[in-house]
Amino acid sequence: MHTLLKCVWVNYGIEGGVRVLSDRRRLVLRALIEEYIARALPVGSRTLVERYNLGISSATVRSELSLLEDMGYLTQPHTSAGRIPTDYGYRAFVDDLLKDSNIKVDESTLSQLKDCATDLDDLFDKTSQALARLTDCMTMLVPPRFLSVDIRLINLVPLSQSRLLVVIVTDDGQVFDRQMDIPASCTPESIQRTQELINNLLVGRNLSFEREILPSELKDVQDDLFQLVVSEIMICLKEKNAIKAHPLGMSHLLGKPEFSDPACLMPILEELEGDTLLLRVFDDAVHSDKPVVRIGHENDSEALSSVSVIANRFGQDSHRGLIVIVGPTRMNYSAVITAVRAAQDILKDL
Repeated sequence: MHTLLKCVWVNYGIEGGVRVLSDRRRLVLRALIEEYIARALPVGSRTLVERYNLGISSATVRSELSLLEDMGYLTQPHTSAGRIPTDYGYRAFVDDLLKDSNIKVDESTLSQLKDCATDLDDLFDKTSQALARLTDCMTMLVPPRFLSVDIRLINLVPLSQSRLLVVIVTDDGQVFDRQMDIPASCTPESIQRTQELINNLLVGRNLSFEREILPSELKDVQDDLFQLVVSEIMICLKEKNAIKAHPLGMSHLLGKPEFSDPACLMPILEELEGDTLLLRVFDDAVHSDKPVVRIGHENDSEALSSVSVIANRFGQDSHRGLIVIVGPTRMNYSAVITAVRAAQDILKDL
């Protein structure tokens, strides 16, 4: 028999009112969610009575399941099958986990992560590997320097009459550079003017500035050398930003029954290839001390409606990084949240 944690769930109903689930109803809901997470099969009343110490009859459980379905917490995929949680049901379950002060980072989880992070040079990759293993989900870890670094200076250094070195200096001392061809007709004066114009536009921008600048800001500058240099800067920063996320554990997603058909996973992978997801969850996570959890249709993209995304920031002040876990909505939320908190703890001083 499983022992269920005592909790209070609040249902923010369709009408905007607040409805508190009874103790019995919340225990039934929690039992069903735990069973479905474990087995990925619709759950019936008989299973809950046999495997969980609910202290009520099968008929009573059936009645509670029917009411929970009417309230939007559960759905029945087939009339002859048991029930499964909806995104709304998972939300109630997760909100309770996040409010429960008794759920701490257990020492064994923390120890495993620390053992994997002994080499500073490989800290992020090793932490991602440990998280993927502990959560059985896909993990992305974004170092602070790629999320919070602004451009301090851009220098254009002539190497020859037709060759230019573009140097980008960030506020934390990183230096990116890229060589480019320029028309032989370019003069030192035109290079100097272009450098001043580019610095006026880009200094103080985040390294992801290409998402901030309006197209008109670039198009309004009618200067061939300027456009050439900006194109090279874009390429340089995109190459550098390509290493910012450390995604690992894709095989864990492929092994889930929800994604047994690889075609179901393709829209998710395409969505994760871009930076949009990372930027959106970072905006939420950077202002929260708790993990941010987006479940199914709570994600902005329809392509992510079958997965949950858990994100937590780490680091201090302006140097904050991001831990992101992606898995099916049926993920083991308790285990994932515990592992994410452990990772946040070992990365807190970076």
